[in-house]
Amino acid sequence: MRPSFPVLVVALGACSERVEIEAPAPRSDPTALWLELLDQAATEDGVNYAMIDQRRTLLHQYLAWVGEHGPETEQWSEGAQRRRLAYWFNAYNAAVIEGVLRAGDIDSVRDVGGGGWGLRPGAGFFLGQKFHVDGDWQTLYVIEEQDIINRYQEPLAHVGLNCASRSCPPLRTWTEDGMNQDMRDAMRDWLAGDGLQCDRDGCRASAIFSWHEADFLDWSQADNLCQWMKPYTSGEKRRWMISHAEDCRLDFLPFDWSLNARNP
Repeated sequence: MRPSFPVLVVALGACSERVEIEAPAPRSDPTALWLELLDQAATEDGVNYAMIDQRRTLLHQYLAWVGEHGPETEQWSEGAQRRRLAYWFNAYNAAVIEGVLRAGDIDSVRDVGGGGWGLRPGAGFFLGQKFHVDGDWQTLYVIEEQDIINRYQEPLAHVGLNCASRSCPPLRTWTEDGMNQDMRDAMRDWLAGDGLQCDRDGCRASAIFSWHEADFLDWSQADNLCQWMKPYTSGEKRRWMISHAEDCRLDFLPFDWSLNARNP
């Protein structure tokens, strides 16, 4: 979940460094064990990266598994969209966590890459690393844009991806069962909290809605962001969205790229 890098994608993606996982893929699917750990480590207040680092072997087993298994390698049905989205959300978020742990002591993912990727902050993290997922080596940028957002054209997918930053939707785990309702609930929770702030001066939404406005409008029946957000808000926020359903005088919040770490 990051702003676009339109000029850099081709130029930098070709020379991205592969993130090699020094672990063989386990014989049985470790997804449930990985999600159990993640449920303990991730809360609305942030991620306990130290807890995950202590059990890094499990993260590596999961990443090795998704490197060899997935919708394309196993030819999942195109109709299995809930299963596919759960897979991609979890795989993307695990790759982000691995990227953070590999970077060591950082204050933000924008610190990764340094001058060589410095044409735009964050390029080193999102374009400078390739992860092995579903039999292919892809950058985080391509996984998000190609394999998730544009492939499934589901605006709610934006709430499933976490960029290890304070202003991203909180990190959570995803399963096929109840996937559609879970996405709706996650969007409601986010807009009830930091994703949307309203006071007497108006409402200000996450910059994600500005960066990806076309996704929310082109793949829905809404004419503007206020109309799109209305079903996912309540109370004063919902009343504001209803009153501005036609003019939508919505402002956007500065994006906080500081690492979403929390203390043990």
